[in-house]
Amino acid sequence: MSATKGRLSARKLKALAILVAVSGLTGAHFLVAHGTHGLHEIHIVRGGMYLIPIVAAALWFGLRGGLATTAVISLAYYAHIRLSWPNQPMENANQFAMIVVYWIVGTVAGALVNLETQERERRIKAEREAIIQGIAGLSNALRFRDEYTRKHSEHVSRLAVQIGKRLGLSEERLDLVRLAGLVHDVGKIGIRDDVLLKPPEL
Repeated sequence: MSATKGRLSARKLKALAILVAVSGLTGAHFLVAHGTHGLHEIHIVRGGMYLIPIVAAALWFGLRGGLATTAVISLAYYAHIRLSWPNQPMENANQFAMIVVYWIVGTVAGALVNLETQERERRIKAEREAIIQGIAGLSNALRFRDEYTRKHSEHVSRLAVQIGKRLGLSEERLDLVRLAGLVHDVGKIGIRDDVLLKPPEL
């Protein structure tokens, strides 16, 4: 539970950092006049700096985060164009082109992050499946050696998962509990038959 709360608070801090960056850049845009050539250059640089929160949002929150941040920035930038550059169609064309760049960067960065996340999840799933197959092989070996122990291990595994669900464990934890139940007696494979299958008590 504490790990989940930690992830939530980290996400909130990241979202707050993006909001502060966008607000700061927007405020700077409206405050700086564009009457001189030097100030206009500063204005262009600040327009380019909007790419930083867009890329950060894509990295931290994927495609949805990148697009949501791009939408907010586009609205703020559009308001700035209308209020600071009225009746200047040539300059407005440059400014609108910048909005298009924001959307391209937000979409591409977010899509790439989503693809990388999907690939990582697929790799983790494949690794987990390989572990499960390996444990299934051990379980089968145990079945040939001692059917009672195999049934006992499966029963322990099922009970452990039920208890884990009652405790509210995550899916990843439940997988670990299930696997632990299956292999908790696997060491019996190495015990001699005359000891393992001895009819009276050991």
